[in-house]
Amino acid sequence: MSLPYSGKTIELADGKHTVTGGAYKGIGMDGRSVYKFATREVPRVLSEALANAGLTVDDVDHLLLHQANIRIMETVAQRLGIDFDKGRLGMSSLDGHLPYGQLTVQQPPPL
Repeated sequence: MSLPYSGKTIELADGKHTVTGGAYKGIGMDGRSVYKFATREVPRVLSEALANAGLTVDDVDHLLLHQANIRIMETVAQRLGIDFDKGRLGMSSLDGHLPYGQLTVQQPPPL
């Protein structure tokens, strides 16, 4: 993610201190880099956490990721060898009132 800042340094009247005046420009994100990072690091970290807990992917009942991108969730599940249906809870509505994908961006996940 990037949040560019454009400003200039202004010397204060005391001659000893300065401040910066300016503004932030629009926030940006390199989606391809985010995808590559998430699909590489999330499976690695989850595998490490499972190993540290003495568990395997077979012990996982549900995969709940704070992630709104279904492609990332599918790839993470596939790389872990977890059935993607275990991750579908976060991508669908529990009560029919929330649109597809909304539960992945809420915290904590509703169970």
